[in-house]
Amino acid sequence: MDFKFDSKLKLISLSLLFSLLTLSCFSSSATTSVKHTDIAKIINEKVYVKDSHSNSKPWEANIDHISLDLSVDFEEKVISG
Repeated sequence: MDFKFDSKLKLISLSLLFSLLTLSCFSSSATTSVKHTDIAKIINEKVYVKDSHSNSKPWEANIDHISLDLSVDFEEKVISG
């Protein structure tokens, strides 16, 4: 009896696995296509949020580029520049 149960369980498991693998090969029509230009727009879009805990106004003054010339002294554990 145990042998029949094991073989039925294996058969059901293999059938389920085969069904899932078969279904995963088909593409869904609900999948949306995102273009590289759309991604670039999302990345470059700036979103400003009002901080209720400060008087900051990032939409008036923001930093786009920064240049640092730093030197590191590992023995003294000092960064200067």
